[in-house]
Amino acid sequence: MEPNTDAHTALIAATLRDRFGLSPEHLGIQRVEHAKNNHVYLVDMAPPTSELREDASSRPQPFTSVIPAGTSRLVFRIANADASLEDAVRVRNEVACLALGRQALASVDARLVPRVYAWNDRLDAEGGGLRWILEEWKGGETWPSRTFASPTAAEASGASHSTTTASSPTRPARSPAAVPSPRTPTS
Repeated sequence: MEPNTDAHTALIAATLRDRFGLSPEHLGIQRVEHAKNNHVYLVDMAPPTSELREDASSRPQPFTSVIPAGTSRLVFRIANADASLEDAVRVRNEVACLALGRQALASVDARLVPRVYAWNDRLDAEGGGLRWILEEWKGGETWPSRTFASPTAAEASGASHSTTTASSPTRPARSPAAVPSPRTPTS
């Protein structure tokens, strides 16, 4: 089922206006077509924020940050009800995982995990009748599909083992093709 992009765009503009004081006239909202579990929108702000933007909603939310000055792009993810996920706890779980990720990577570089600026996990009028997360945009590059493709014949035969497992950093990892299926009897 195709998303109601007009309703989503109106929700995004209203949320940024009402909760963060950002003028809808200065927002460029673009849907990311290849998203599956969420309806994902990139929000470009011209000009970038000139000051910190705190959420002005009536209820403070855990695990959220202020939008920093100089921010020019945000990500707004709206839960896709057709994704067959448990929507009642889904947004809270995603927000908590992002917070745990930032905390776990704090000694390395907490900037690896996007900050959450606001979220809604209730199907109420305040959240536009949808569950969503407003978060920091992280630039980067798309990983090529080969990164997650099946192993080549050489890799499957064991000719190329340069990776290691977390449980044994000195033992080469077995490629997925070399691991017997649980349904296949082995000798």
